[in-house]
Amino acid sequence: TEIQIKMFDDRLVFETPGKLPGIVRTDNIRHTHFSRNPKIAEYLKAYNYVKEFGEGVDRICRELSALGVPEPQYNLVAFIMKATVCAKVLEGIGKLFNQHLRKQSKKYYG
Repeated sequence: TEIQIKMFDDRLVFETPGKLPGIVRTDNIRHTHFSRNPKIAEYLKAYNYVKEFGEGVDRICRELSALGVPEPQYNLVAFIMKATVCAKVLEGIGKLFNQHLRKQSKKYYG
């Protein structure tokens, strides 16, 4: 399935086709976990691709909070799930990327 990321002057919009799974709704997405395919989820955890089940949305919210950006706004339009993030996130990501580059430079060049 194709995920689209749309950039606007004031926001980023992530669109993915399909409804939310199981009991997950836009108003409980942060605190409710449901795996569409539990066997794949177990495999990913067993091989350390994920730390814990359901960490994705919480991690996104923590990272955005660290950047001073509000949590994403979620809405389901027809059969498309949309997550909208304030564009300030781009500025924060740029700062984090620059910090990462500085650390890598020090690591390799002293």
